[in-house]
Amino acid sequence: GPDHIIEFANPNYLKLVGGRDVVGKSVAEALPDAAAQGYVALLDQVYRSGQAYVANSALYAMQAAPGEPVNERYVDFVFRPLRDAAGNPRGIFVEGVDVTERMVTEARRDALFRFTEEVRNLQDPDAVTYAAAAILGETIKASRVGSGTIDPESQTLSVERHWVTPGNESLAG
Repeated sequence: GPDHIIEFANPNYLKLVGGRDVVGKSVAEALPDAAAQGYVALLDQVYRSGQAYVANSALYAMQAAPGEPVNERYVDFVFRPLRDAAGNPRGIFVEGVDVTERMVTEARRDALFRFTEEVRNLQDPDAVTYAAAAILGETIKASRVGSGTIDPESQTLSVERHWVTPGNESLAG
């Protein structure tokens, strides 16, 4: 119905939402992170319009409980309206597939391709190292990536140059 009360959920869906108790609750109540990401607004749109909504590789950032880390998943899904005898929307059937592993594999493949293209004509080892750090950092969404030299006697790591996202402090030196 219009309040989007979850009537049932299969085990894979429950895993996707962090094992939360969702049945019998509205999507907004059971999954505030989904509501904050606009998914309840999409359900409202499907319910009002009667038109299905299809998404491919949609990001769903889920935090099972306050203070826990945010878990990013990618999902291909359809919000399909269910109709009463008169043809009016009476609910929405949600079906989807978690495609996170595929997205991770594609990101790794793309990063390797970018690295290969970028270092093709580089001769300076520092430039190659920096290119690798930048591509790795962008791919895994890190704030800093670099390499350094370890001095076993003084037990220190010296970072000469590294990649860092804007707004983060450099650790070089």
